[in-house]
Amino acid sequence: MENSCGHCHLAFSRLKPSIACDGFCQHSYHIFCVGVVTEVLKVIKTPGLFWYCVECTERKKNYEEWYKTNFEERVNKLVTNVFDLFSEAQSKLMVKVEEKLESSVDCRVASGQSLSYANAVRNNIVNVLVKTKNAGQSNTETKLKIYQAVNPVDSSIRFSQVKHVKDGGLLIKCNSFTNAVKLMSLASQHLSDEYEVREIKRNNPRLKIVGISESMSLDELHSNLIAQNIVLKNSSECKVLKLWPTKKSPGVFQAIVDVDNPTYLKLLERGHVLVNFDSCKVYDAVDLKVCFKCCGLNHYAEFCKSDRQVFVKCSQRHMISECSEQVLKCNNCVNARYPDVHHAAWDSSECKFYKDKLIEYKKILFGNE
Repeated sequence: MENSCGHCHLAFSRLKPSIACDGFCQHSYHIFCVGVVTEVLKVIKTPGLFWYCVECTERKKNYEEWYKTNFEERVNKLVTNVFDLFSEAQSKLMVKVEEKLESSVDCRVASGQSLSYANAVRNNIVNVLVKTKNAGQSNTETKLKIYQAVNPVDSSIRFSQVKHVKDGGLLIKCNSFTNAVKLMSLASQHLSDEYEVREIKRNNPRLKIVGISESMSLDELHSNLIAQNIVLKNSSECKVLKLWPTKKSPGVFQAIVDVDNPTYLKLLERGHVLVNFDSCKVYDAVDLKVCFKCCGLNHYAEFCKSDRQVFVKCSQRHMISECSEQVLKCNNCVNARYPDVHHAAWDSSECKFYKDKLIEYKKILFGNE
């Protein structure tokens, strides 16, 4: 530190307090030369505070402007280039992974091993539906049309199964998303407008959220869940299907949410989500469809192919108005010869047949053996 003031060049003394510049010059000044009063000097000397003289303040301002116009622009450009390189590397990696998966499928087919639905899920199988809009057309006619439009050998489209569906449709299980896109593109180009070609999305697991203290729209609830819960923010899929009040407390609401498999498992383990200031409980909501015509599972009555009407209360063939039974009887457990049959076909807590089928469904849903 110099012994004279950087402004008046006079020596320092006890009667003339001084202040040191924390800027480029590192000079000291009499406080009255730079307009600093004693009260302000006490504040400036607090640890962590800095004081700059007029010249250093101007130089600092010029330096910050130069940095912003030159260096900051270069850094942003460098970050953009790095991001582009990362995106390109990620795309190449995904192509390699897809090729590896397809190669794995080919090896299993060549070795004669069966491809279970669980393995199909693991290998990114995508279901494509080809369906005619003309009533009465057979599955064979549809198959002939799709073969004329898309030759799987010439187009190198790989699929693992072709399944007949109702109304003359075909469900084609492609071995990858790339093959599915290629199939849908070629079929849409060569088939007339009388055919519908689209991807069939696999079912996602569902969760029930209980303890929401206010009613809101489905979109508002979705936005809150995404904004407040990092698990859902990073989720590939999240859809709020329903929001309604609980029976016990009309002022408390519950919701059904459709999520992807990893998010489902993480939220069940976590046990709760945040909605505004509510910590809401999370429960498993994966269930099976129950047909009230044949008492079967995995379909509803409007899509039931059975010609028999089975009353869900007593498992007998008659109309509801004709039933005089007072004790429930599950038709599914009767047919499966389970000892306990006195419960409803949809009772997930009592019906062993329902429980067994639900376990099988979850194995399919999560791709487990």
